[in-house]
Amino acid sequence: MVFFGREIAGRLVAMIAGGIFLLALISFGLYQCDKRRDERAQSRVDAAQSEAASNSAADAIGTVSKAGEREAGSEALTRENEREIRAAEGANQRIGPGVDYAGRAALCRREAYRNDPKCKAVKP
Repeated sequence: MVFFGREIAGRLVAMIAGGIFLLALISFGLYQCDKRRDERAQSRVDAAQSEAASNSAADAIGTVSKAGEREAGSEALTRENEREIRAAEGANQRIGPGVDYAGRAALCRREAYRNDPKCKAVKP
């Protein structure tokens, strides 16, 4: 076989071609190993993310549930306080306007009552 004006033995050409094929085969094998490793790693990341999302959802449900329980407890306490106030001795007697104003002003200074429409008339 003549190559670039020189004679090259067929065996040498076959060895070079075989070496190139072997190098290509090894490169392809390494590429496939890396690809599979990356796919497994991505699979683990996806599983961890879905588990984290599930845990977040469970935490959110628990938080909402506990907030509802607190709100229900607060409402029950408000109703109980109202019953006790109305059942207290002297509850049906008129209160002086100064005492009434002072009590409302004290409540209106609190953050929870500050925006209440009844507090707009009271100047704390």
